[in-house]
Amino acid sequence: MTALRMPAAVRAVQDAEAPTAPLSVVLGIDTHKDVHVAAVLDHLGALLGTGEFPATAAGYRQLLDWAGQCGTVVRAGVECTGSYGAGLARYLATQRVAVVEVNQPDRSTRRRRGKTDAIDAEAAARAALSGTARALPKSGDGQVEALRFLRLAKNSAVKARTQALNQLKAVLVNAPSTLREELEPLSTWLLVSRCAELVDPRGDDPAADTAVYTLRLLAQRILRLRQDGCHGSAGRSRLHPEPDRRRLRRGSRTWASGVSRAAPVASTGSRILLKETWTSTATASCSTASNCGRGR
Repeated sequence: MTALRMPAAVRAVQDAEAPTAPLSVVLGIDTHKDVHVAAVLDHLGALLGTGEFPATAAGYRQLLDWAGQCGTVVRAGVECTGSYGAGLARYLATQRVAVVEVNQPDRSTRRRRGKTDAIDAEAAARAALSGTARALPKSGDGQVEALRFLRLAKNSAVKARTQALNQLKAVLVNAPSTLREELEPLSTWLLVSRCAELVDPRGDDPAADTAVYTLRLLAQRILRLRQDGCHGSAGRSRLHPEPDRRRLRRGSRTWASGVSRAAPVASTGSRILLKETWTSTATASCSTASNCGRGR
């Protein structure tokens, strides 16, 4: 029995009518404050197109729709995912697109290929396609991002407070001698509180009057910045509320009395249980050692 060979023309028609698999493409974005420049590559590395889109929510949708016209976006290489590209990286992640963080190309590559936004976007796409860029961007949401914001505000308040405190002590050196001799022996925060309550002398020496005014101004600024730092700590405690003290005490009493209940295990109760276990173990070891000594 011989197999019949299909004519070449029929084979060509069937190949043309067969459904083709969607093309997989890789996206590269050079991010900026106002606009993002994107480049699309196919799976072989051929450049399919470049485009410029606004750095807004509507611009993110336009960028992904434009890239989707070239094929299925399987990966995206984004520059500056911690600053200008943060919003775009979050949007692409919600659209089930694998996002990798791309570093800016080195200077030798820029000198060789030139420096334009389209070239940088194409370089980002090639880094994502080749696997050179593998770092995952930060999610930018949840308690970690909230703590990062609070830490930024508190660190700036602490830095400004330290600078104002150094300035206050520098002004105190050139203050009137009677005022300097009265304030220099004080501790830091007592000095700040005393300077915040100074009254303008309204004397004949404008330099001395201005020194007193500057001391009061700096001291009041230090107190305000100290409150800002306390507000940052209060924000952290809101993200991580303290445990219920009554439940902790109830848990410790439950462990200490040896009652086995389905109660929440508290840290205090765990320490009591470990202490009792260690005491009983140590007592048993000591009794065993003494018995062995008497046996000898």
